[in-house]
Amino acid sequence: MAIGRQPRLATLAVALAVVAGGSWWLSRSSSPAAQASPSFAVYAVNPGARLADINTCFTRAQAYGQTQADWGEDFFIGVYLYVNFTGQPDPHIAALRALLPSSCAVYVRIVPISSAVGRALQDRITADMASLQAAGIPITAVGFDPISDKVQVGVYPLTMQAQVEFERRYPAQMLDVYEQVPLVPLGS
Repeated sequence: MAIGRQPRLATLAVALAVVAGGSWWLSRSSSPAAQASPSFAVYAVNPGARLADINTCFTRAQAYGQTQADWGEDFFIGVYLYVNFTGQPDPHIAALRALLPSSCAVYVRIVPISSAVGRALQDRITADMASLQAAGIPITAVGFDPISDKVQVGVYPLTMQAQVEFERRYPAQMLDVYEQVPLVPLGS
């Protein structure tokens, strides 16, 4: 009898793993307004739509966004496209509804940092890399992340001195400083 139960238990274990994995994946790809960031206001441009034509939706939304001074970049989560702005949502929602087919699942997020401001800080940190290196702070990566709406800076090793130096030099609310081992060994 014990032998007959083992395959059932193994099957049950596999089924539970699939359900748990599937539930995790569904939670990551469902509830689009909550997935991008619960701390930023999110507005649906075409409620209930699914991203039918990725090229049309993305190309038109990005082309519009790039013409706006308050654009904060865009990104996908699953089949949902998010376009960030720092200003009032209503004009952007109206403009995107006029530009996009109703099949485009697009969400407008109101974020604190525009692309221009984030990219300017990214450029400033990149320009400061030599002085940071001289201060014993080796940077391994710099980029602007539209999901967190922050400039992300990889440092290795990330020390308390490095953290303090970043907070002294740059607006802390605009940064996400983390430890990242370099892809190419230091000194190569």
